[in-house]
Amino acid sequence: MLLRWLTMLTTLVVKRNSMGSKRKCAKAWKAWEKGYAKKQGGKQEAAKERREFYCDNGTIKLRPSDDADVPYTDDQIKEMK
Repeated sequence: MLLRWLTMLTTLVVKRNSMGSKRKCAKAWKAWEKGYAKKQGGKQEAAKERREFYCDNGTIKLRPSDDADVPYTDDQIKEMK
């Protein structure tokens, strides 16, 4: 019974932490897109360039790339850490 309760509590804490990170990233992406919204055709430009960036705990960063200038995927970035 105690083990079950601890497992459930741990799951809730992990979910809560990932939700906080998602909120931070949502806010960071909105702030990043604001710079493009001022220009004419900025939304389309932001959509094209967004694939070159990723969010790391509320910070927008340029995706690392390989020698052929192909950006790494999220899974590849996680493996590098």
